[in-house]
Amino acid sequence: MLFIVFGSSGALGSFLIDSLNSNQLNTLGLDLNDSETTDYVIDFRNIENFSNLLEQIIRQTQEPICSIYCAIPSSRIRGECQLKEYIKSENNLIELHINSLLIISDTMEKYCISNFTGKDKDKSNHLINIGSVLSERVSLMESPIYSASKSAAHSLIKYLSVRLLSKKISCNTISPGLMARNVSSERYILEKLSKLNKNIGITPYSDILQTIEYIVNTNLNSFKGQNIILDNSLENLEAFYIIDSIEKSQNTI
Repeated sequence: MLFIVFGSSGALGSFLIDSLNSNQLNTLGLDLNDSETTDYVIDFRNIENFSNLLEQIIRQTQEPICSIYCAIPSSRIRGECQLKEYIKSENNLIELHINSLLIISDTMEKYCISNFTGKDKDKSNHLINIGSVLSERVSLMESPIYSASKSAAHSLIKYLSVRLLSKKISCNTISPGLMARNVSSERYILEKLSKLNKNIGITPYSDILQTIEYIVNTNLNSFKGQNIILDNSLENLEAFYIIDSIEKSQNTI
């Protein structure tokens, strides 16, 4: 099984690549930044090169299934980003989400194997979009454009799940709540939260990995066009600010 992980130089992308490879799954990383976990550096704005690269990867692999986890860069990603200035524009942010999903789905439709037989007859290819709980709770977001872009991306996923069903391509969204900046800070945040008398939590990185693995190992007809929300009590802005302050306190230690 081949996994292609977009946004792989980010904390979540790096975690997924390491975890999937440790589970003996063939995993490649694509991102706009070069890092130890990035196999291919791409520019999401160059549609032709982006499409050609995807086609090259899919045609070269000998794996029977191609699963694509898609974490399109957005203004909510913390840290340095080559598209930092580009995505400041509201229109550019939505365009980035939608165009990237369209390119990925078109490439999968052309090159992913759909004629599974025998014991593999219920298997499928997978396009897994990483959304956000804020697409469902717009009132929590200081800037509604991020929420709108994530909502638009999932609307496209629902459409693609119908269009690509005959190709045995399963399209779904996983929408986490607030997450730690990186895996190493999760334990620190959880320890601090446990001492507060509040029903506040974060979405662990491992929850996303387990959800991806569950989708991939489940019958095609069980999951199609779904928005799977992994929200640990991100119910108001107070939760956001409390967790953000805890992360900042860790950085000062």
